[in-house]
Order: sequence, then C-alpha cells, then structure tokens
Amino acid sequence: MEIKLSLRRGAKGCEVVAAVADSEAAKSVGEAVCSFLRLSGHDVELECCEDEGCPSMALKCLRLKNNLTQGEFAEKLGAKQNVISDMERGARRISVKMAKKIEAVFGAPYHKFL
Repeated sequence: MEIKLSLRRGAKGCEVVAAVADSEAAKSVGEAVCSFLRLSGHDVELECCEDEGCPSMALKCLRLKNNLTQGEFAEKLGAKQNVISDMERGARRISVKMAKKIEAVFGAPYHKFL
C-alpha cells in the first residue's frame, strides 16, 4: 500500500493529509496516526470526508465527530455495540430503519447511510 502524506496550514492549524488507495486503508492509517499522536500528548481530531465515502465510513465518521465509543453510539440508537461494529466494518448493511434512527438522533441525512 502506498501512502502519501502532506502537511498544510489549515483554518484550525496545521493539517496532515494522507492519500491512500481506498477508504478502508484511509481509516486504518488515520486511526493509527491519531492514536500515536494522542499517546504523544497531542489533542487530535480525525476528520472524515463522509460525503465521499461509503455508508460504513459515514457512520464511523459521525460517531467520531460526536466523540462516542461504539457502545455509547449504540445505546443512543437502541442497538448493540457489535451491530455498530459490523456496520462500521461493512460486514452488516445499514437498514433504512437504522438510517432513519441515525437521522432522528444525530440530525444527519439518512440517505448517507444507505
């Protein structure tokens, strides 16, 4: 897997941007870099471009933007943590019913999750 990192000055400070082959690799790289920086004492936010991703990425990005664990996210939606995990990994399809719950609870348009 080829990874291209670039550093640029953004509105919130400096940004590191990674270009990788696919969305799954991007999630893995982003999470690894964020974990390393947090362990180094930095306040880090992983920002996802959910409009360009797939439903599973949109779901995970929404959860991360709300600073929730999978368990907390599941509780708000009346689901189990393993269901959220499966949906974020793409192992389980997000149903219309669940997508509408997400919209009701978080205000994100349900069609992003289908």
